[in-house]
Amino acid sequence: MKKHNDSDTLFREYPNMPSEFTKIMDEKDTRKFMREQYQMLQLQRREYKKNTWLLIISIIIALASLIVSIIALYR
Repeated sequence: MKKHNDSDTLFREYPNMPSEFTKIMDEKDTRKFMREQYQMLQLQRREYKKNTWLLIISIIIALASLIVSIIALYR
């Protein structure tokens, strides 16, 4: 009697099983990837808002220092 490799006979008996399994795993990987991408997007939005406020504050400080310099120049 010939000895069969278990995995080989399993795949031969159920030819669609590997593709179904792969499909399910791909869906799980895709969901995980999409969740990670969404979290990264949220983090980038927070960083963008913070950087925007820092830019606005630095522009206000630059304008204030320009006004002070102009006033000091014409006194």
